[in-house]
Amino acid sequence: MPRPLLIEAGRRFGRLITLSELPRGRRGGASVRRFLCQCDCGSMAEAALTDLRVGDTKSCGCLDREVKKAARPPLNLTHGCSRHDGTKLPEYMIWQAMKDRCLNPRNKFYSYYGGRGIQVCQEWQNSFQVFLAHIGRRPARGLQLDRIDNSRGYQPGNVRWATKAEQMANRRPYRKRSGS
Repeated sequence: MPRPLLIEAGRRFGRLITLSELPRGRRGGASVRRFLCQCDCGSMAEAALTDLRVGDTKSCGCLDREVKKAARPPLNLTHGCSRHDGTKLPEYMIWQAMKDRCLNPRNKFYSYYGGRGIQVCQEWQNSFQVFLAHIGRRPARGLQLDRIDNSRGYQPGNVRWATKAEQMANRRPYRKRSGS
């Protein structure tokens, strides 16, 4: 019968350091040696000796979380305006809606914007950061993006944050339909 492998306290396996041996456990009908370990992150973990030796268990789980987090891009990678819960800030949603009205023929308001020639300047189409640098953060809740000159597109110098009343006063002249 082979002699059991002596594992002393303080032996390192990946990020885990063995503290003490636990009572044997069962896996697939076989008896396995288990150890209480402390991870480099400070957490405690239980691990089977075979998993430690072959490298199947290297940490308490923190290493796996770090690898998965590094593999996905952060939510705020492009503009820094995503909240911690993944929702976008109002300025970002306003920017997206502005582009959609002007560039997407399937948008229900396209005929009033892109369909009649209202465009978004190229630098704003390509970068939320540039758009936000020109217009700034919305100073108060309820303000909307407004074009100062309605015959011109969304471009630096022709947009402002306005109240709904200011925006209504800045509309194109109403044209009465013939026959009404």
